[in-house]
Amino acid sequence: MFKLFRPMAAVLISLLLLSAVMAAPARAEDPPPQLAKADVEAQTPLDPQRHLLRVASISKVPVAVSVLQLVERGELDLDAPITDYVDVELDTRFETPITMRHLLSHTAGFEDSYRDVMLAPGSEVRPLEQAATVDPPVQIYEPGTVPAYSNYGYTLAAYVVQTVSGQPFEQYVRTEVFDRAGMTTAT
Repeated sequence: MFKLFRPMAAVLISLLLLSAVMAAPARAEDPPPQLAKADVEAQTPLDPQRHLLRVASISKVPVAVSVLQLVERGELDLDAPITDYVDVELDTRFETPITMRHLLSHTAGFEDSYRDVMLAPGSEVRPLEQAATVDPPVQIYEPGTVPAYSNYGYTLAAYVVQTVSGQPFEQYVRTEVFDRAGMTTAT
């Protein structure tokens, strides 16, 4: 069963590395290419050392890579109920249990929520456990039946990674994904 996901893991890692290569200078001594402006009106060049970039959905790639690493190690089963791994009170409306496969494929049935997706500068970020467990969105579709984009699904997947690995999610991604891919400046 997992062999079907091995190509997916390779694609996800390739996308992660491609995004790093696209932002890298051609030679180490060259400045990074000016592909974007920090302020378009003022024509201020983007400086990745000074400007924080909102990563948005590209952050789902390291979440998925982390999940698939744990699956490959035999620590997670894509088709086991996520409640086997985390104690989360979800307002489920169907008998079909939510699995990691549902979370990764946006088919867990959750109504999408943009809470905590884009925060104003200086805003406090909620801890992952709180974001995954406090006031989760409503489940509106039976798992596995309707693709419905879900930011929360990936938050929950990251929380499962944190719980199963026994490490804070940020630390796991740093050591097991970014460092292994040579992405020393990724956060």
